[in-house]
Amino acid sequence: MTAKQQGAAQDTPLRPVRQRKVSTIVAQRILELIRSGSLPVGGRLPSEQSLADRMGVSRPSVREALAALEAVGVVDARAGRGSFVRRIPPPDGEHEPLVLLEEEQCCQEIIDARGTLEPPAAGLAARARTEEDLAKLRSVHAEMECLAGSESFNQYISQDKAFHEALLEATHNRLVIHVLYPLVQTMDQKIYREFTRNHYVHTPREWKRLVRIHAQLFQAVVEGDSAGAARAMRTHWERMKRAYEA
Repeated sequence: MTAKQQGAAQDTPLRPVRQRKVSTIVAQRILELIRSGSLPVGGRLPSEQSLADRMGVSRPSVREALAALEAVGVVDARAGRGSFVRRIPPPDGEHEPLVLLEEEQCCQEIIDARGTLEPPAAGLAARARTEEDLAKLRSVHAEMECLAGSESFNQYISQDKAFHEALLEATHNRLVIHVLYPLVQTMDQKIYREFTRNHYVHTPREWKRLVRIHAQLFQAVVEGDSAGAARAMRTHWERMKRAYEA
């Protein structure tokens, strides 16, 4: 190699080599099965445990992959029934679920999207909720308060997701549920949970603030206080945004 060639090689920008996440590979393989017709539109996907066993990966990796596919509308999770193929992704959208899994920037996009859409949805839930909705929210919220703390982080986040799902159901608006439900499912993604654990609730003081905000949100829904529910939800996502940007 000449000196000129050596200089050119040294000036060439080199990017760090990134190892692909297991969940990314799982999502890619599910996409391939959908595109090939092995998993037809409307068809039910194998269970998380079955997919994990067949692919030789952990169940959390499968759950994270399905959450990404759900977030971009490729699959549809139905409570108590499993996940179903919703659409065949176009060729030019091949990597959209992988972006949600791989890029840290996706956290900011999720925070911005939920911060824009969930406050008015919470306000609607406060107006439209039924006694049955309140009973479900009360049960989930009580479990959240019992689990709040770093030692029960994953269990807490699972209940937190259930709380936000119950709020969506309390709107009784199919379009609101259709738009926001996939965003709530991103709470299963590893990158989202890592950010929340390491930056949003990394101290006991932050845990107390998170519990207080959810308590205010729940109470506003109980009282039918639309403005109060929207305000509490907005505070929650503004705090999340500040933690991300810190």
